[in-house]
Order: sequence, then structure tokens, then C-alpha cells
Amino acid sequence: MDKKYDIFISHSKEDNKLAVALCHFLEERQFRCWMAPRDVQAGKDYAICIIEAIQSSRIMVVILSEYSNRSHHVRNEVERAFNHQVAILPFRIKDVIPEQSLEYFLSSYHWLDAIEGQAENYFEDLHRHCFALLRTDEPLPPIDDRRDRNRNQKDNNRDKQKIPVVQPKKTGIYIAGAAILALLLFFVILKPMFDKNTIEFKNNAPTFVLIDLNGKTDTIGINSSFIYSGRKNSRLKTNAYSYSYNTKGNLLGTKIQWNIDTLVHADGNYIYNLNVSSRYFFLKITNNTDADINYISVNSLDQNEKIAFPTRIPNDGTSYGVGYYKILSDTKIELWNTKNYHLYWNNGDNLHFNDSFNQVITLTYK
Repeated sequence: MDKKYDIFISHSKEDNKLAVALCHFLEERQFRCWMAPRDVQAGKDYAICIIEAIQSSRIMVVILSEYSNRSHHVRNEVERAFNHQVAILPFRIKDVIPEQSLEYFLSSYHWLDAIEGQAENYFEDLHRHCFALLRTDEPLPPIDDRRDRNRNQKDNNRDKQKIPVVQPKKTGIYIAGAAILALLLFFVILKPMFDKNTIEFKNNAPTFVLIDLNGKTDTIGINSSFIYSGRKNSRLKTNAYSYSYNTKGNLLGTKIQWNIDTLVHADGNYIYNLNVSSRYFFLKITNNTDADINYISVNSLDQNEKIAFPTRIPNDGTSYGVGYYKILSDTKIELWNTKNYHLYWNNGDNLHFNDSFNQVITLTYK
């Protein structure tokens, strides 16, 4: 299958200089490369760009160092490549052993070590490995040639055997009976086993949804659907989940998960709506102050429910999603900007929920 990119370069931000040099080296040799943040489309969700690029690539080169070894961002990219059956080539530039979360995905692949001297000296070796992985097998002969060869083989076999055929009496009756039996077998037993219907998984959430189907993970965009085809009356048990990450690959808020246990309907196709429960809301922040926002806190009187984290929301008037959060009777949202200006919203005062699915709260900081 044709893919848009030859190589996806996965790296930590600390190894960005080497990743840029490697990307330039490979592109000079006519490889189509993708790397972040260079190729992230402006205005598009960062995580969606990453996932789409991995799905559209034939190879993932992982620059393995002490930084990428503990990077959640790199681990998530490797996991996506593994699930989408993208070839993975670890390029180890430091003498480190992958942590367990990475080792699970990298243990079955051949590593290219570049730990002696400058890593740039191994770019040519990496180029040869990538070229070998991208090479396709020799194509089959043209269809006409294969057909002629098979026909000639059959003719030769017939000439060698030349066994006379003796027609038994009442051959027509036997053939008709066998045909009727075959039809009964097909319509009564075999056909129901192959009849299929579909389930349309519809994403009603305010962010993309990942769903595990047929041994791989597929992405369902906002207001989009994924069509699953299965045998009638067959049972489908799987998981889907939605979340929001920052540009460093850290989870914002809470991960939303659907535990799906359903049947493929026998009487037709149907829609399975993926809705976020009314117990949660998705938070968006619009910054109209004269400084960047640098800290967010979503909390209640119960300290166990408090979620606080540093972030960066530029003062450009754009609405930025910062994750899912649980709705509590005393939910309180607080923001600070780099000038230490503080603003908060309190449930029951100036923060309101409508007790419905897929709630989005957009707060303007000004």
C-alpha cells in the first residue's frame, strides 16, 4: 500500500538538533521524512498530526538516548507505530537500556548502535538499513503469463494421465441430488456464517477517539465515524478512549475510556454513539490577557480530586483544549499568567454545567 512518507523520525526535544541533521541527510537521498515539530500542521491538534503521520509512514526511526528513554511522547509514538504495524528501527546514540515501557515494543527489532564517536558518522549505515527495509520484493509475472503457464501445466498433466472416463448409469440423477444438497448446505449452514452487518462507531466527543479493532488502533476524528464489519450476531468486546496531550506528550486532565461489549445486529446495521458521560466536561481556555498563561488548577474541596499543572497558553485569542475533568458540586478552576495575574471560576457562581453528554466549557481569561 502506498504511503505518504517513507520515514517518521521519533525523538526527544533534547535530541532535536541531531534529528534535524538526520532528517536533512535522509531527504538529500530522496527519502520522504516526517518529524515534529517541523511538519506539524499549524492550527491542527498536535496529537492527531502525530498519529496521522505515523499511520502514513513505512518506517519509524527512533533516536534512542537517555532523554527519549524516559519520554512519554516517544513511548506513545512507538506504541502507535507498533499497533499500526509500521517497521521500527531503533538508532541508539547512547549506551542505554530501554525502560520496560519501551523494551516491550523494541525488543523484537534489530538495533543500530551509534554509541562510539559521533552519531553523525553512522548516518550512512542508517541510510542502508532504511533502504533495505523500504525495498520491495520482485513482482509476480504478468497475469497473462501466469495464466498461460498454469494452462500449459494442466494440459501436460492431462496428456500424461489419459485415463478414460466411465460414466455411471443415472449420472444426471446423482448430479442433481448433489447439487440440491450443496445448495441446502450453503443456505442453511454456510451462508449465515458469512453474512455480515456493520456497526458505525460515531464520535460525538469534542476530541479525537482511539478505538482498538481487528488487532490495531484506529483514529476517529471529531464528528466522524468508523465502520466496523462483523458476522451477524457476533460479539464485539473492545475499548475506545479519548484524551488530550500537551506538546511534551503529557496527559492533560483525565483519559476518557469506553468499555465496549455489544453484538453485531442480525437485522441490519446500527450506530454506536461514543458520548462522554455527563459526569465529565472538556475544558477550553481563551487567553486575551497581555501575557501567556503558565498554570492551571482544577479542584474541589476534596483534595484527592485536585489536578494542577504548568502549561503554556499564548495570549493570541485562540481557544485551546486542556483536557477532560470530573464535574463536582464545588468544581473550581483557577488560572495564572506569567505576570502572576490570577483568575478563578467557581461552580454555582460563574461556572455552570448543563447535565448533558459531551459538555464543553470555554473560559475566557481577560
